[in-house]
Amino acid sequence: MVTPEGRVKAAILRYLEAAGIWAWNSPTGAAKIDGRWVRFGTPGSADIIGVLPGGRFLAVECKRPKGGRLSCEQAAWLARVRRMGGVAFVARDTAEVAAALRDYCLELDFCDSGPVEGAEGKNRTPGIRKTPPGRNSGLPGGPGGQILDAGGGENDKLPEKA
Repeated sequence: MVTPEGRVKAAILRYLEAAGIWAWNSPTGAAKIDGRWVRFGTPGSADIIGVLPGGRFLAVECKRPKGGRLSCEQAAWLARVRRMGGVAFVARDTAEVAAALRDYCLELDFCDSGPVEGAEGKNRTPGIRKTPPGRNSGLPGGPGGQILDAGGGENDKLPEKA
């Protein structure tokens, strides 16, 4: 049975693929193998990991539409990705992914190349393009260098450019 968060994750993965973004599921947990428990993944790591066009690291923490909350480990992980110049955010649907990418100076650009299941809009496939300079704060990673939906406290801000 697929969980509500699992449905969100699957839709976001389809959406990112349609946008030309290389991304994959990054599970964490433990499994019993040959009678012993084996841990996998990094505690707190994002549900979806990827690489944006141009090489920037992408981390998306998926949450169910209602009631999903970040753990302390997840918030810290997203903060670390942001401090290192990556793109990290929480999303509950594909519209939040599109909004977050816009906040990071990336916009989804739609073309009429055919329908894609899970993509926003009918008979349109999202692509990705860079937003013109000057449209955002100039800080790597988005306005104010803060994490979206993960605290965004003073310690999470990126240093000002020299």
